[in-house]
Amino acid sequence: MPLVGVILTMVGLVWLSQIVKLIYLIDRGVSFKEFMFLVTLVLPSLIFTILPFAMIIGVLIGYNHLSYDRELIALSNSGLSSFSLVRPVLNVAVFVTIIGYFISLYLLPMSYSVLKSNLQHFRENYASNLVQERVFTRISKNVTLYVDEKKSGGLLKGVILFDNRSEGHNAILFAKSGRIRFYAGVPLFELNNGTRQEVDQFGKMTKMHFGALSVALGSDRCNADIIAESVDENELKRKCNSIIDPASRDLNEHFIGELFRPNYKLSNERMIKLKSEGHQRIIWPLYSLALTSLALGIFMQKPYSRRGNGAILLKAGLAVAVVIGLHFAARNASSKLEIMNVLSYVNIAICFGMSYLLLSEQSRFGRRIGKLFS
Repeated sequence: MPLVGVILTMVGLVWLSQIVKLIYLIDRGVSFKEFMFLVTLVLPSLIFTILPFAMIIGVLIGYNHLSYDRELIALSNSGLSSFSLVRPVLNVAVFVTIIGYFISLYLLPMSYSVLKSNLQHFRENYASNLVQERVFTRISKNVTLYVDEKKSGGLLKGVILFDNRSEGHNAILFAKSGRIRFYAGVPLFELNNGTRQEVDQFGKMTKMHFGALSVALGSDRCNADIIAESVDENELKRKCNSIIDPASRDLNEHFIGELFRPNYKLSNERMIKLKSEGHQRIIWPLYSLALTSLALGIFMQKPYSRRGNGAILLKAGLAVAVVIGLHFAARNASSKLEIMNVLSYVNIAICFGMSYLLLSEQSRFGRRIGKLFS
């Protein structure tokens, strides 16, 4: 029960902070049901990060309560070893570790991809809501839009688009209808049944009629202004993705296999970051078991004291803090130098080794380490 309480409390507090960050979506027309679906998609990444910390705090609270009631000393005097006393919670830690791997390998990348996709969808709708009927709306620095009428679903009627992004080439596009969409994070204006007129720096005009035309509003990520002359959404998405560097995807969007063997070309620096994230996805769930074992191993060196367990709890907390500090130091180093990933594995291996020695009563070296913490 202490473990469940700590997990719910920690996840709830961090989740609340994320809800506050996304609350602006309600002002932009997102329904309460859609908003709750979005904030639920944030939970896997929060739980993945919090599980080891919640496990340690919950377990220490529970065992400190047993110590305060002198139950641990009674069980120990009855002949139970330290390992026997902590075995039940180690079984729970193994179960929590399995949950951590399920989140790491599947739930985290899946939920994050859906979250990002939905945010882009709401952003698309918001962009359409910015446009007002019969008003010249400045979409960006060099793009201005005018529409006669707005329909449901983001459909725009009677469109005039002023595109002055190309130096010396001013273009005006007239279309009977249009719609703003997002593909791979890039805003595209899909126009239907219209004309494109362009005047170059010498005053020469060129004119083009089109049935369907897509104009990239964000030329910083899509290099070509005109992406395609097709209304097929899959074709538009494919062509836009061919221009955009797929390495721009967030690390959390990648599944574990993609982190080690991405199916696209990327720089060596980006490859190192992907592999570093892959190793962290493997290592981090193990800390639910490793840190719990270490904290309990230290705590069991002095399970009862008339003056309270403040000192031993402080030692356990400091040991956990050192391990976590070394982990994040190795993680930061591994994002720049691939060989540093070895330090992350060495760190957790030492943590497991120390835990075994502390919980083992047959090892002379273990007894010496135990006296150091007792």
